[in-house]
Amino acid sequence: MIIGIVNAKGGVGKSAIAVHLAVWLAEAGHRVGFVDADPNESSSDWLAEASPKGEDGTPKIKITRLLTKEEIVDLVPQLQTEADFVVVDGPAGLYETSRAICVMADMVVLPCCPCISDLKATIRAIHVVQAVQEIRQGQPNYIVLPNKIQLHYRLSADLLQTLKQQEINFGDGLSTRQAYAIAAQNGSVVWRLKSSGAREATAELQFFFQKLLSYESPRNPSLNERRASQA
Repeated sequence: MIIGIVNAKGGVGKSAIAVHLAVWLAEAGHRVGFVDADPNESSSDWLAEASPKGEDGTPKIKITRLLTKEEIVDLVPQLQTEADFVVVDGPAGLYETSRAICVMADMVVLPCCPCISDLKATIRAIHVVQAVQEIRQGQPNYIVLPNKIQLHYRLSADLLQTLKQQEINFGDGLSTRQAYAIAAQNGSVVWRLKSSGAREATAELQFFFQKLLSYESPRNPSLNERRASQA
């Protein structure tokens, strides 16, 4: 299974989600490949430290850097033959690489933070996924992941309400937690940290990951299809 983590802008927690998902899958006993398609290389550096290690001390997760759409299309299928799961951390933006990830993926996760610019960027990303669904006759499945949520703040509530009103497929959100920054600084993951915030972050992440593996998104109608049905 190929899982792409993409969005139209940076700062939405994309790499943190990708690294934690890859480690969680590997610790569950799966063969995991990881593709870092982001030019800043932050996720591959982080994962090289956080990955479970073999007896010889080498990371169990195979990390590959692919920076062009041609590399994604040519090499991701090969990586899939060597792993149960391939997690792809896309670049910050809807570049050709991001589109190629959507073409190759079985599931696309779209992190979205509670601000209007992030929501607009996520809607642009959804349109890209829907265009690919038209070509691939329904694939990939996708889900929006509300991230950095603070439920008592209006922006967070507005985001969740807007996703619901727009009939966008979205999962249970992840709260704003300092544990993610600490995990990145330590080259680790939140469930290896000892704090109440880390435990709460772990519970949210693992709940989402479990749902993700069993999730099949209904094919959302495109905006043009919605307009036609309302005409």
